Amino acid sequence: MELKDKYEIVFSLNAEDELSHILNMLDILYDKEVSTRLYNEINRYLEYLNFFPEMFGWSKYTFHGKSLRKIPVKGYVILYLVDHQNKIVNIIGVFSELEDIDSKF
Repeated sequence: MELKDKYEIVFSLNAEDELSHILNMLDILYDKEVSTRLYNEINRYLEYLNFFPEMFGWSKYTFHGKSLRKIPVKGYVILYLVDHQNKIVNIIGVFSELEDIDSKF
């Protein structure tokens, strides 16, 4: 694929806060190495989305009437929406699989 086909990854403010909170909690509960490994794993998946935004399956959630895709990552779920017209992958949320995600949608 050419660089012109690359999608931009954009985090919503909520998703950014959620990820930051998760990484901070891992720092507190475990250590910096644990949070760094999760952060690196998430970034690896996000790099795939730059060129293959539909790589991951559908979730049961919607955002403003549009179906969200999900990335499962080591006990966490990243929900995102693809905007093909503007070549943007919008990260809508980052959640622990133990959370009640249904209550947030």
